[in-house]
Amino acid sequence: GVGSREVYEAEVGKVVVDLARVWNASLTTDTEESIKSRTSAVLRGEDPVLKLLDNRMRGVFRSMMLWNPQTQVVPVRLKTGRTLTLSSTTGGVQQQQGSSASEDYTYDTLFQNAAKEEFRLKGFAFYATELAEVNLKSCRAINLVLDLYGASILEALVLDECIS
Repeated sequence: GVGSREVYEAEVGKVVVDLARVWNASLTTDTEESIKSRTSAVLRGEDPVLKLLDNRMRGVFRSMMLWNPQTQVVPVRLKTGRTLTLSSTTGGVQQQQGSSASEDYTYDTLFQNAAKEEFRLKGFAFYATELAEVNLKSCRAINLVLDLYGASILEALVLDECIS
């Protein structure tokens, strides 16, 4: 018998072909079969382009987990009204004269700006803002779990490795 996954793939393939016919009424049978097979490959996660994009996306999420604003050259505004710059070369704070005070330099904003740039560089410019927001939330969730349960999880892993 045909499993529910195969039925699902076949039905989605038919819908995609119907959509393709709206754009191009003169599709050949070979083209329709190709569309169906590519649709099934995408649904199974076997499409090479999808795999490439998935790897790029995962790479950005991984790299942003390690992102730290002190490693960036970024301006920081203090309550005094003076605009300051964190410098990665000197490790200190330097006053910057004559710069705009209206910009937002919170951790969230800096993180999202860096993430947006990474997503743009990897070919996700159209969704960079949404991806950066999700990336920030996922980093927060992971860091919270590590703060709450990290010691017990890591202790168990280290003990298991030492015993075996």
